[in-house]
Amino acid sequence: MESEVVLLANDITLDRYDNEAVIRMIDEPINEDQEVAHIDLATCGRLEVSFLALDNPLVDKLGLDWIVNAPFIEVIRELAKKGR
Repeated sequence: MESEVVLLANDITLDRYDNEAVIRMIDEPINEDQEVAHIDLATCGRLEVSFLALDNPLVDKLGLDWIVNAPFIEVIRELAKKGR
């Protein structure tokens, strides 16, 4: 299976598709200049995160760079605000 993923850290990827998003902690770190990596879905850690799904315009507004670099509690505060 082939898919494009976002590299959140050298050992953590984000795969966003349809109404789903999955963060994976992979076995082998990826270099930033590496174009292809093989990820064993059977052995890597997995976290499903619906707030990062493609249908959440707030994620696109905040930007994945901000989400990756912000403290976790700040990400929660921004994504949990009422009226968005």
